[in-house]
Amino acid sequence: MQDATRRDTWVRIGAVDRFEAGRITPVPLEWPTRAPDGPRTRLSVYVRRNADGSFVVFHGRCPDTGAPLAWDPRTERFFCPCRGSVFDREGRVLAGPAPRPLDRHRWKVEAGVLYAGRISGQEGPAFPLAV
Repeated sequence: MQDATRRDTWVRIGAVDRFEAGRITPVPLEWPTRAPDGPRTRLSVYVRRNADGSFVVFHGRCPDTGAPLAWDPRTERFFCPCRGSVFDREGRVLAGPAPRPLDRHRWKVEAGVLYAGRISGQEGPAFPLAV
């Protein structure tokens, strides 16, 4: 997924109307890994539509280990299964060894469709583990 996070590669997430304000929705995607027409990597992102119509697109992997995250809508928390990091609905670290908040993707809306782009700021696991 390295190249998709470093260039202006945009991946279609879906129509903006499918995202309810205030709710976090997991969306499985396929990201280009080397080139737009090259191999693809499966990755989930978590989309939150804000009351003002803006979006937050969280990267679906833990910033500590790179493990896939789980979202629990009941507790409104993200969980990392590897080393127990816990994040709130803003992506802030609540517990565990994660070195920083959840990574966020750039996003844009064109013709009523939401797209995810590269990660804003620091990216990648601090301590990658085989998952």
